[in-house]
Amino acid sequence: MGMTSIGNLTQHYMLQRQNTSIRNQMMSLTQELASGLKTDPGHTTTGGYTPLSEIDHALKVLAGFDNSIAEARVETTISQSTLETLQNKSSDISSTLITASSDTSSTIGPTVSKLAIEEFKSVVSLLNTRIGDSSLFAGAAVDQPALAAPDKILNSLKTPLAGVVSVQGFKDRLDQWFSSTTSGFSVEAYQGSEHAASGYQLGESDMVSFAFRADSSEARDILHDLALAGFASDSEFNFSAADRQHLLRSAGENLLARQADLTSIRADLGYVQERIDEAGVKNAAATSSLKIALSEIVSADPFETAVKLQNTQTQLQSLYTVTGRMSQLSLAGYLR
Repeated sequence: MGMTSIGNLTQHYMLQRQNTSIRNQMMSLTQELASGLKTDPGHTTTGGYTPLSEIDHALKVLAGFDNSIAEARVETTISQSTLETLQNKSSDISSTLITASSDTSSTIGPTVSKLAIEEFKSVVSLLNTRIGDSSLFAGAAVDQPALAAPDKILNSLKTPLAGVVSVQGFKDRLDQWFSSTTSGFSVEAYQGSEHAASGYQLGESDMVSFAFRADSSEARDILHDLALAGFASDSEFNFSAADRQHLLRSAGENLLARQADLTSIRADLGYVQERIDEAGVKNAAATSSLKIALSEIVSADPFETAVKLQNTQTQLQSLYTVTGRMSQLSLAGYLR
């Protein structure tokens, strides 16, 4: 029965462990060379995996801000476009109303009043603009329309105007209905919240908001003037030609004067859009910087890896040579 000495057995296991270690190292280096990434990047940094975790967390935070910036950019762009359309409509019809107020024919007034009613409905639709399920101008109540249906608003508006016998009385009641904060427009037309919608979180300490709502004085004023022009030729009120001309001119001049307010609102929104763009550039730069830092940690240098792989292959071949020679050594062989 053959016997193996303890020394030889120990040597055998030692060579086997070395063989396994070198082969594992070769597999790791081969993977790094193929992927371009270190298999264990934590061992190459002073703080172990802590820097990697910190960079990963920072990138996730920036990704969240990027989503907020993208959402803010879409909402403010659509808001700006909506307000531009609203301003163009109010500007165009103001000229039409002023021109019509100088015409003494019996057909122009009713035609222009009908146009004003159509524009009233169009403006209500603009103020009810939504992105998906979110209302833009309803304040914090983003889940519901900012305003009631235009026909419902017009019908509600006619109730307090019933029985008016003078132009001034008509204008006073119209003013009261639109300006009241406890009745009229605030209750029967506006369906949004009196609180502004939450702002946009663009960075750790960077937040912007745009507070324009459908119940703002600017929105009320435009709807007021369009209703004034629309009812000027309504048979229910039976205004004289002179009174109708007065109401059309008053509505047209008011709408023309509102343009400065609308321009100011759009300028405020433009400033918000500029802040959003600046935040986007800042976040993109921060993200790029972090990705470069991450790449420096996890990327494997192909030349250095190739040299290590070649050295490891040489080391494995040397181990095979030594192992082969040692396996051939025996006392009988030496004596021969």
